[in-house]
Amino acid sequence: MSSKHGNEDAQTVNRQTVESLQRLSVALAELDDRSPNVTPSAATATASGSAAAEASGSTAAEGEDTGISEAGRHLSHWRLSAPTKPGGGNNNDNNGTSGTSGGNGIPREVADGYKMLTEGAEVVKATSTKYTLIGKIDMNDGIKLAEELRQGCELLATGALILHTPSAGMSRSSRHYIKRSARSVGATVINLISTFASHDALEEGNENLAAQKCGSVWSACDGVVRVPRGNRNGMRRDLLTWAGECNETFDEFDELVQLGVAADDGNDADGNDATDDTSAQDGDNNDDEWDEFGGGAGHQYSATELPVATACLALIKCSRGTINATLKACECAGDEVGKCSVGDIDGEDTNNDSSSDTTRRRRRAVLNWIGTLHDMARGVGEGVTDLGCLMYPPLAIGGSNSDEESNENKLMAQVKLQRDAILAVSEYILDAVPDAGVGAGGDGSADEQGAIIPMSEEVLELAGKLRAACQKRYGEVEAGIRAIR
Repeated sequence: MSSKHGNEDAQTVNRQTVESLQRLSVALAELDDRSPNVTPSAATATASGSAAAEASGSTAAEGEDTGISEAGRHLSHWRLSAPTKPGGGNNNDNNGTSGTSGGNGIPREVADGYKMLTEGAEVVKATSTKYTLIGKIDMNDGIKLAEELRQGCELLATGALILHTPSAGMSRSSRHYIKRSARSVGATVINLISTFASHDALEEGNENLAAQKCGSVWSACDGVVRVPRGNRNGMRRDLLTWAGECNETFDEFDELVQLGVAADDGNDADGNDATDDTSAQDGDNNDDEWDEFGGGAGHQYSATELPVATACLALIKCSRGTINATLKACECAGDEVGKCSVGDIDGEDTNNDSSSDTTRRRRRAVLNWIGTLHDMARGVGEGVTDLGCLMYPPLAIGGSNSDEESNENKLMAQVKLQRDAILAVSEYILDAVPDAGVGAGGDGSADEQGAIIPMSEEVLELAGKLRAACQKRYGEVEAGIRAIR
């Protein structure tokens, strides 16, 4: 009887733990990982060709800088400071968290948040194994371990919450990966405990179920360790992901373009009228339907569509180059951030409040510039996917019905959006003047903005070529569609 009551107690604890973790999961889902790095209006102003900074967001109120504007957040750092203790580093670009306040201008919240995130994952990973093994022997002995799993998840969630606060100054990319990894751990722990709460793990034939759920927890915890540390690594991962998507989209449609012009639909491969072959028509009907559904044989561009598709493909290539230019430009600006670290400039008097304040404003201005550039590059990367969705043959352009005209407008509109996004990034890199007034406690004057951010000759040359190339490709798409009309 006591064993029965013990199992009931264990089930109660397991259910309560699951309910607690579900509430925690809801709280994690509500974390803001969508706010832009600075403000969307800054990118809009640049994309429209405006060099003014007044549209880039509201300035902070007098007094302490909150690190967040009405429409976005401000980055607190580019690279994390070097580790101060042996073994204090990580596998992300050799940038560790020193755990000290203000190191290289990095808020203490960043070091504390990553520490809690990592320690929470370690607790969950170690406890999940013991919970799985002991739970299959005696569920009553697993009560304490279920509570330890909950505490580990709470520690991890606390770290994620700290890193999402405006004062931590994390980029949108970093917040996205942090939130995703924390939610993954919580979801897998819920699944593990639920298998014991429902007795599914103890039923005959489910001997490996608990081990599989435990393996999922391990995988999620390992994902926390692989979360990119610092804004540089988080933003680079996004940029590299978009570059990979550009490559995949380019390769897919390059194959279609290389196939050349499609043959007339009325003739078979030997030039005979396909309708004469009545004996094979019924037998091949299902295959034809499958090919039509899956975009198989016969799905090529027509003679009038091919120039449009080729120009669109070249625009995707320009998009890939724009992502590459953004990567290189961010590195150049990141080097400038390192030079502007308070108390880390050769010959600077760190006791001079005016000098330190100027340095902080310059550093914040360059970080804002990086954040805005990354937000603008997001439009390029995501736009490639949208453009690719409209490039599958047959292109519905030049038709007489409303659906085809609508698709034509969609294709041309997306090409225009892609051109504008590429131009915005190119112009922003070529005119790399940061706005120190936005969120930096200044008035945004030219003196406060300081000198242009030094860019390498390679970056400037690449941005210039991309600016000219995307204009040319846009003209080719426009001419191709006009010819069809």
